[in-house]
Amino acid sequence: MSNHSSPRLDFKKAEEITAAVYKQYRTRSGFFQNHEVADYECPTGMVAGSREYALYLTYIFALDEDVDSAELWRKARSFYQRTPWFFDAEQIFTRSSEGLTKALTAIGATKVDSSIKKWRTLSKILLEKYSGDPRSIADRIREVAEVKKTIAELLGTNEERRIHKYLQIMSAHELLKVKKDLGILADRSLAAFTIRTGVLKTDGRLPEEPSEDNLVLSLTGDIWRETSAKLNIPAWELEQSIAMVASKLCAQMKCIICPIYAPCGKKFDLKTVRKEVATKIAETDGHVRLLFCTRCGRDVPKGSRFCDGCGNQIPKQKTRQNRKQTATSVP
Repeated sequence: MSNHSSPRLDFKKAEEITAAVYKQYRTRSGFFQNHEVADYECPTGMVAGSREYALYLTYIFALDEDVDSAELWRKARSFYQRTPWFFDAEQIFTRSSEGLTKALTAIGATKVDSSIKKWRTLSKILLEKYSGDPRSIADRIREVAEVKKTIAELLGTNEERRIHKYLQIMSAHELLKVKKDLGILADRSLAAFTIRTGVLKTDGRLPEEPSEDNLVLSLTGDIWRETSAKLNIPAWELEQSIAMVASKLCAQMKCIICPIYAPCGKKFDLKTVRKEVATKIAETDGHVRLLFCTRCGRDVPKGSRFCDGCGNQIPKQKTRQNRKQTATSVP
């Protein structure tokens, strides 16, 4: 940290922002009107806290696909209804490639070959080390870092956010036991959002190599964890809703349509340089392509004149300088 004043947290503002974002997220209104949420809950007929539930979550999270896809989880639930015996380590390990291909296609997987390889590797690990039950990874309270290392091997990924979300959901449903409440994964993106909105007030910077011990990242994780717990909001739902606002609205300075327009501090004097977030604004100019439709929120390919989802006409792209001037005019 620099020699400037120490970071300060505004818990009231954090609660206001959380309530505003989450209200639209849960009711599918405003910015989230056309956003469909992935359903990680037990399919009908599956027992909460059971081995079957742990296996179901584990095999879907191990897929080489977008695990936040609502369609993927919807198809997985439907597949379970038809074949409740399928999500089992021995079943998947011994099944033919043809059988696994049919199952993965039914679920909606597109990277079938790599997903088959992951499922078979996962099944082998489960059978050899955990008697075919993912709950055995942490059937007693263990350190988070230790469990995450095991999960990375099990799911065949080093993607921190996927590992964290899997552990969030597994621990929240008492399928894995860890020493602390995981909360939201604090990274540079979330830290920038927290500073920009005025929830975290600081004149300093994140260091070159942020770690769990870094004060700003630690405070960022703490305030959103405490806020989600106080308002009884699942951490992964708050994390996903904030991430959407941060990436699709804050990054483009689209304040007027933002669900947190009123409580937000609108501090756009931030830039990411290499691996640090500095409280300065970049004085560069350049063209930035529109990443999403302002009406329905769908991603829009570069150069498109109309949104493929709702038909909304896409306005001409603005330069960074124009966007900067627009942002400074916001009260």
